[in-house]
Amino acid sequence: MAKYQKITAEEVKTLIAQYNVLRRELYSFQIHYQILAEYFQTIKADFIVNFIPGQFLNRDLYDSTGPKAVAIMSGVLLGMEWPEGERNFCLELADNIPDTKENRDFINWQGDELLKEMNHPEAGLMLAANEFMRDGVCFGTAGIGVFEAPQKEGYECFFNFQPWDIKRIVIDEGPNGIVNRAYYCREESLDDVAKEFGHGNNTRD
Repeated sequence: MAKYQKITAEEVKTLIAQYNVLRRELYSFQIHYQILAEYFQTIKADFIVNFIPGQFLNRDLYDSTGPKAVAIMSGVLLGMEWPEGERNFCLELADNIPDTKENRDFINWQGDELLKEMNHPEAGLMLAANEFMRDGVCFGTAGIGVFEAPQKEGYECFFNFQPWDIKRIVIDEGPNGIVNRAYYCREESLDDVAKEFGHGNNTRD
């Protein structure tokens, strides 16, 4: 679950500088991503090309084998990873918690409630997972952001799942070659930012 924390102005400058460096390194890959998208996932064929509204993104695609292959493979993988109507995971008691009937009943109840919240239609897990799997098959890199659902009237679930695609995300690897940081760029209006973080969170310290 993503959590926000207050940082200083200097830390913000450092993060922006790190993001810009990684963004420049990503550009060489975006040329390849553009070609992959044009033949396998045309809806995202705007990595380095700007299309005007109404322009056909599949103007040079004369065969649907590629998009169909991505759809079939991502569907199969998603079905294996998150089968509909199944218990997709199982929570276990920690080593320091006694293995009693009461504790096991409680952890099983927690698992059922967690699964119910994750599968809630308004949480958007299936939409995010579907796009995540398609991007993973096509581009090799994708992600899902997990956030607390907005607290507003008529919104009854706890989670908010969002697909993070390679067009907006840059990743940084640690010395062991494992990703240890990810930057996600999104455009927001000032009004939306104020609603999310609060009007009072505008200090410069």
